[in-house]
Amino acid sequence: MHVRLPSVICAATTHGPPPPGPSTAAHQPARRPDLRSPQPVGGEPADPGAGTGGGTLDRDRHPALHRRGPSHAPGEAHPRGLADAVLVLGLEDMPEQITARLAALPVPVLAFANEAPPGISLVRQREQGAIVELFAHLADRGVTRIHYVAEASHLHRKVRVRRTGWVTQAAAAHGLDPVLHRMTPLPTPDEIDSVMSAVPTDGTTALVCASDRTAIPLLWASLARGISVPGALRVSGMGNITEGEVSAPTLTTLGVRSPDYRSAIGHLLDRVEEPGIAPTAVDVPWQLVVRAST
Repeated sequence: MHVRLPSVICAATTHGPPPPGPSTAAHQPARRPDLRSPQPVGGEPADPGAGTGGGTLDRDRHPALHRRGPSHAPGEAHPRGLADAVLVLGLEDMPEQITARLAALPVPVLAFANEAPPGISLVRQREQGAIVELFAHLADRGVTRIHYVAEASHLHRKVRVRRTGWVTQAAAAHGLDPVLHRMTPLPTPDEIDSVMSAVPTDGTTALVCASDRTAIPLLWASLARGISVPGALRVSGMGNITEGEVSAPTLTTLGVRSPDYRSAIGHLLDRVEEPGIAPTAVDVPWQLVVRAST
């Protein structure tokens, strides 16, 4: 049975056959890439959102970072056999039978998620504490009304529902009841107009977005309408993408300030070499990044 896996990246160290000849004593396995260093394999960064496709070195002579997209089951991670290690995005939205299969693989698995079955190592991006800090910051700025923009997408549904719950709880701690809006990850002009027409711009309201990629278009739309940010409306996002650092005004956001996953990747590679090493969890918590938009 062929099972589709969303957002799965397989990292494999592969070795080709020895060169032809009567003796293979001189043939040594190629060294694995040093994924602990910031230098990307093959000169290109691994794209966590990549679909199908390669981006590998010469598979017959060098280690490779081999990527497979949503249409490949775990056992199909590499055309010559099972991958040496597996990185997983979107684990919490996968069916239980898929997460069980991942946990049962005979190679180490590392997932970017807050929860996973036993046997899977985790990179946990704790979000709730930063959300609480954001609403304390907004309350200190005199905000008395919250409009929250969630993403309307079939992807990562469990994560989105959980985040909306945390937003509601954090707002309630300050006596606020958020007005909920939904927008697609790349909002249309009609979606932007719908939100902007409903948001008060008298200086008492904050527009909190579940993604920087929805916050930035709404920030631009506010300025295009002559709405002062943060004077008449405060805007914040989540994700801490680079565009938020260079927007005008710069965007307040939540996210990892300086992403560094070398310890997690190092642990994964250590488990490749020493299968007896137990899975672990690495916490990379979100933080509040206050900028000019609030």
